[in-house]
Amino acid sequence: MSSPVFDDTKRKIISRGIDAFIANDYITSIHLLVPQVEAAIRTLVELSGGVTLKKNKSGGLQLLTFDDLLRDDAVSKCFNNDTVFYFRGLLTDQRGWNVRNDVCHGVSPITSFDYWVADRVFHVLLCLAQVKEK
Repeated sequence: MSSPVFDDTKRKIISRGIDAFIANDYITSIHLLVPQVEAAIRTLVELSGGVTLKKNKSGGLQLLTFDDLLRDDAVSKCFNNDTVFYFRGLLTDQRGWNVRNDVCHGVSPITSFDYWVADRVFHVLLCLAQVKEK
């Protein structure tokens, strides 16, 4: 929790997601941790001076997609290209597990909320926990 990519206001959510993982409540763990992983990547880009918003069709602003954030140079500088490829394959790429999109769009069947998916999401969280300020 000491990594700067974890927002103080979200630490209880992350803690509950970790507790759910430890308790083998994978559906809860995945639902809590996936959005927090996305938020942590967004924070990493912001802290690195990157852009996290783009203009929308109405002339306003909207958040960049998670995949766009993972393609940001700040993420590649923090993690190596293989790790970023892993994150994208697991979370946002349709050719991979695409966990973030399937979970957040409600298309994941109950069978996809298993140990293996929760373990990979938890692994990404552990990778993000290694991020420190220079």
